[in-house]
Amino acid sequence: IKTSAEGLARLAVELKETASWFKMNGSSSGMAAPVASYRQPSYSPALALPSPASSSTSITDLSRDSWSGKLIDWNKDLSVHIHEIDEQHKILIGLINEMYDALKAARGKDAVENILPRLVDYTVTHFANEERLMEKHGYPGFLNHRNLHDALKAQVGEYAKRLKEGRSTAGVEFMAFLKDWLTKHIMGVDMKYSPHLRKKGLT
Repeated sequence: IKTSAEGLARLAVELKETASWFKMNGSSSGMAAPVASYRQPSYSPALALPSPASSSTSITDLSRDSWSGKLIDWNKDLSVHIHEIDEQHKILIGLINEMYDALKAARGKDAVENILPRLVDYTVTHFANEERLMEKHGYPGFLNHRNLHDALKAQVGEYAKRLKEGRSTAGVEFMAFLKDWLTKHIMGVDMKYSPHLRKKGLT
């Protein structure tokens, strides 16, 4: 996405179209409902969408390194050693794998109409829950972490729009993005708050 004023204005319009998916009234998971309203993030070139997956990449190529054939396999390296958050990450991985299976089986309509809204909704709810814990326990990196969440929600919204439009490479691009984002975000960003929250008694 271009960082020009025109490009940002277009993105703002697109995000409004997908805003209905970013529900802030909780979910059937039983997790605490987010308190704050969704915030429009501030954009910079560093927060632009990553380059699209190669046109030669197939949906099945994305799980080549998986022992189970799933897009993402849960493993101990993804654990932040806080049970509540680990369980939420497992649910996210499950939803991503469910969507991957649907796209791989050419069930695009099911993926877009049934799985995608649940994935987006749970992502927002999980982020809000993480932010609540970080703020409650005085994590010093809370604001930076929240800004990353805002940028990621916007990216997911853009990919969701591409899927709804039926763009030919949207499924592969979205799955590649989710795999890269979730593993790197957990291992590179979430791990940073783990020692602080564990010192506060979260296990």
